Amino acid sequence: MTEEMPVVIECPSCGERYLIWAAMSELPQGTTYYSDGYFTSDNKWRTPEIIGCVTCELGFTPQSGKIIATPNREEFLQHWSHLKPAQPPTTGALVLELRARKNMDTTMEKVLRKELWYSTSHTTAGKNLLENNAKFRNFWNDSMVQLEALFDRNNPAELLLKAEANRQLGHYEQCLELLLGEQSNMAEAIRNAAQRENCTLLVVAGKK
Repeated sequence: MTEEMPVVIECPSCGERYLIWAAMSELPQGTTYYSDGYFTSDNKWRTPEIIGCVTCELGFTPQSGKIIATPNREEFLQHWSHLKPAQPPTTGALVLELRARKNMDTTMEKVLRKELWYSTSHTTAGKNLLENNAKFRNFWNDSMVQLEALFDRNNPAELLLKAEANRQLGHYEQCLELLLGEQSNMAEAIRNAAQRENCTLLVVAGKK
């Protein structure tokens, strides 16, 4: 079996290069899963749905980046291992994007609001803003309400995200209603927390 390696892509605006995972066929043992769909792993990282370029400070999607190389292990270690993994824009940059893009399509809006959600749960800067800045906290709450509305309950990939967004907003009845009939570890963890009226982020032992 061929070892899966990162893909090298290039920012379409300035040519800065980053590493992404083109596909996540299987996450390694020891991966930490969170109730908002986020994960962390020692060997793989989550490819953000929008990448923040550190050079030109513009955001671009992995799909819009130019693929430079799809190396095997030997090629990666020899030529590409010095590159940085792609990261999402900062919390502040995501806020500016959401304020500036007045007529964005629903797909891009969902991407930006979801990455803002993750930034406040999984980065120190985002957590600090949410805890200490009342104006930002109001913006985050409005963004979460709009993100929840964008998630499609009929899309299996978004149902748990919709339920979790409701739980974190304190909409426990809506969360529980969405989870009726759902039996995965993730659904059970979210359900149990909603029944206790707990809105904090959860670490879950596997997704299945």
